[in-house]
Amino acid sequence: MTSESAAPLLVRYDDVQVGETLPVVGFTVTRADVEDYRQSVGSPAPAAERGDAIATLHLLALTLAAITDRMPLPATCVHVGQEWSWTDEVRADAEVLVRFALMSRRTAGGSTLSAFSLHLEAGGREVASGRILLQS
Repeated sequence: MTSESAAPLLVRYDDVQVGETLPVVGFTVTRADVEDYRQSVGSPAPAAERGDAIATLHLLALTLAAITDRMPLPATCVHVGQEWSWTDEVRADAEVLVRFALMSRRTAGGSTLSAFSLHLEAGGREVASGRILLQS
């Protein structure tokens, strides 16, 4: 995976305000990355049948890594849940853009729940959207 920005603007998790849209994160997944992932998880299809589509879980993991590179999470933060809707596949070597925003943040009983919306684009079209809930 290659990052689109050599020196990303870091965002402090606790400073993000509800309704704030964070800077776009971009990355590219190479054909070699796709093949390395397939080999690490085991791919039952012959190479000729697999094509160059990026596996959904691979793309999700890289998306979350790119977001946390931009906005490091506090040590006390845990992933509570997520919900995704995928509308199209992404092929190797396409630029992937991630747009994310803080939808809500609630504090109760010493814990804070933060809900972020996420939108993935590739090739000029939205390929996925969803929400992630974090507790800190």
